[in-house]
Amino acid sequence: MNLKERWYNLFEGTKYSILSKEYSFIEKQYSENDRTYHNIEHLKQSFKVLDTFCTEGTYNFDRGCFVVSDKEEYTHQKSLSKLDISVIEIVIFYHDIIYNPQDRILSSEYKSSIQAYTFLNMIETVPYFYHAINLILATQEGYIPKTDIEKLMIDIDYSILGAENSIFENYEDAIRLEYDFLPDQWFDYYRKKWIENLLANGIFHTDFFINKFSKQALYNLQNSRYLS
Repeated sequence: MNLKERWYNLFEGTKYSILSKEYSFIEKQYSENDRTYHNIEHLKQSFKVLDTFCTEGTYNFDRGCFVVSDKEEYTHQKSLSKLDISVIEIVIFYHDIIYNPQDRILSSEYKSSIQAYTFLNMIETVPYFYHAINLILATQEGYIPKTDIEKLMIDIDYSILGAENSIFENYEDAIRLEYDFLPDQWFDYYRKKWIENLLANGIFHTDFFINKFSKQALYNLQNSRYLS
């Protein structure tokens, strides 16, 4: 299933013209010239990882993922629901829709959450949209996940760290280009701190990602050019 098909299936029953206009905006945003990593390919890879998780994962989280009751409150169950997947799909589409690493006042994730809120509130067919907004905010750098669904989303977002080494090195090149406004000395310092924090506190949060990606991710990070 390609991105456009996934988008229309996600909001089945919503007016085509509304979905078409919003998808065109999503495609435009993720195709900006200065996006060397946070682009359409990042979306495709995120959905590929999600699909792998849905195929191979056991969903045995400690507390279970949330589902939404009629009162839109958190409840828990022992397996991942269709609702959980829908929320994650929404978040993948929107979590980097606004991306400007130079803005130090409002995070890109915060602005992305506003874009998602505007659309989801307008179509009035997604009763759980505020969960998606909170999940977008959870992808901010330095956020410590508190719920199982947050852990899963962050693991999906960081799965590139566990890719084969050549892909990981291309990723590091792409991230550096997105931060080309920073001098090497500054970027190298902050990148090193970021990697050291991951190595000290753990890279992934769910058993599936720990088992599937952590060994390669440890190798990639420990051998990163920014630690040398």
